[in-house]
Amino acid sequence: MKNVKKVLTEVAATASQTYRVGAEAADEAGRALSALGYALSPLKKYSRDTVKFVRTECCPNPNCDRNLGSNWNDRSRIKLYDENGNETSYGLLKKDIRNFECNHCHYNWPYLKPADSLELVDTTRSEESFGEDKIIIDNSDSDVDITRRLEFTKEWVKSYDVEYEKTEGKNTERAFGLKDGLLSKKSAEKKITQTYSINENTRETKKEEITLKIPPRTHVVLYVKWKKIWQNGLIKVLRNEDVILIPFHVCKEVTFDLEQKSSI
Repeated sequence: MKNVKKVLTEVAATASQTYRVGAEAADEAGRALSALGYALSPLKKYSRDTVKFVRTECCPNPNCDRNLGSNWNDRSRIKLYDENGNETSYGLLKKDIRNFECNHCHYNWPYLKPADSLELVDTTRSEESFGEDKIIIDNSDSDVDITRRLEFTKEWVKSYDVEYEKTEGKNTERAFGLKDGLLSKKSAEKKITQTYSINENTRETKKEEITLKIPPRTHVVLYVKWKKIWQNGLIKVLRNEDVILIPFHVCKEVTFDLEQKSSI
């Protein structure tokens, strides 16, 4: 009888061990198949952080690196959000997922790789001297006031400049790798000319009028100091999740300052 009990105990232990090994093997096989599926899928469409998370099951934030596991619906470790910023679940409709968030460090990253893009970002304005006109009005021999209407004109060309040599960011040598695509130099400069309505072959004329009253017995020298107003900005290129910044400048308008010197 004792021998029978011993045999049954051993059989039960073996069965339990076999079950555990089988369960572990199945779990391991599931993870392997999941990793294989991602390896064979077009990973190009996933963000770098998503690829790192899928491959390592860890938070892609280098300052966290917490293991988040393979269960994307484990809310204690990871949260998923849809395009409206609402929490969602992982299921067949993966397209509903827009962002992941680590529940430990709250690092948030996009599920898919953002599309390549090119945009213009205005930053500051600056001025550049553009010549000076001198006007003399002599009323020194008169005992009455005189009024003069003065017209100032200045021809100029709306222009722009791109400082490619000051490009900043990762992989700057590939910032415009496409010869005639979205991120080509030609397309970047075309966006500038369209955004700021620039035609470098067209000359424009700046005209201003003022009325000036000159007291009697007064000699007036008027200095018209012309200046160009430059809009400074950055061409912001997003390519393969790398951000590249290229400074540009657009001459948007011409204006002037007046300096008056009077003597009696």
